[in-house]
Amino acid sequence: MSEDQGHREIPPEEHRGARRMECPPMPRRSTALRRLGVIVLLVTVAAGVYLVTSHRVSPFAPAPTPTPYPTATAITLPTLTPLPTLTPTPEPTPTIPATITVGIRVKVANTEGQNLRLRSGPGMDYTTLVIMPEGTILTVLEGPQSAGGYEWWRLQMEDGTIGWAAANWLVPVAGP
Repeated sequence: MSEDQGHREIPPEEHRGARRMECPPMPRRSTALRRLGVIVLLVTVAAGVYLVTSHRVSPFAPAPTPTPYPTATAITLPTLTPLPTLTPTPEPTPTIPATITVGIRVKVANTEGQNLRLRSGPGMDYTTLVIMPEGTILTVLEGPQSAGGYEWWRLQMEDGTIGWAAANWLVPVAGP
């Protein structure tokens, strides 16, 4: 480097292989500038001490009055009345009538596979309307009437057909 930049080069005989740069001496600061720095430092420290100590409570100061907190008030809730439990009404056990009467239901039974004829009138001389298999359910409308050695009942099938059948092959069933 050149000497015009404030540095001078040290000749190789003055050092051991390394190149060293020598800096010019620092100029001295003025005394006024030093005093100003000390004053700023002291003011800053004093302000910090004041801020820290100004928030302390004096041992001679009266104790602050505590702020009362609101107290909880118990609320009494009404007691809930349980709802009544619905108990299902038991269905009455249907009873099977002992004999055939008007208004009950009967079914065709004991035909030994021969089925039963529903006729247009009470007796064997009347026309066959329907041949009913065993298990057919009917409602008793009227009767009994005797004819040809049998008791005959006027009956209605579930499909609405009305006719007469002999009681020997009818048995009462439970139901409306």
